[in-house]
Amino acid sequence: MKLVKSLLKQKKSKYIFIRRINGRSMEPLFKEKQFVIASGLVSPKESSIVIFRDGGLEKIKYVDKVKDDRLYVLGYNPKYSTDSRHFGWISREAVVGVVIWP
Repeated sequence: MKLVKSLLKQKKSKYIFIRRINGRSMEPLFKEKQFVIASGLVSPKESSIVIFRDGGLEKIKYVDKVKDDRLYVLGYNPKYSTDSRHFGWISREAVVGVVIWP
């Protein structure tokens, strides 16, 4: 019971959620309009696919590098991706969840 109460007090209230891919930045891994399942309870690490908030929008990218509490994220399709090459490192706090499926 203590674990459940502890989880409920965390800032990340979404344990598991579904998102639909919008755009081509993650092709060929994810196609536009494909659904993914993510969890707010999984900690991001190198090679994780993360969903994070940037400028009021949610974005999906893979984690290329981890340094302290910051992540360097990239899209698989550089031609169509706005990522850390453009806006720099993101904080772990910006991460909404880590993709767990597919």
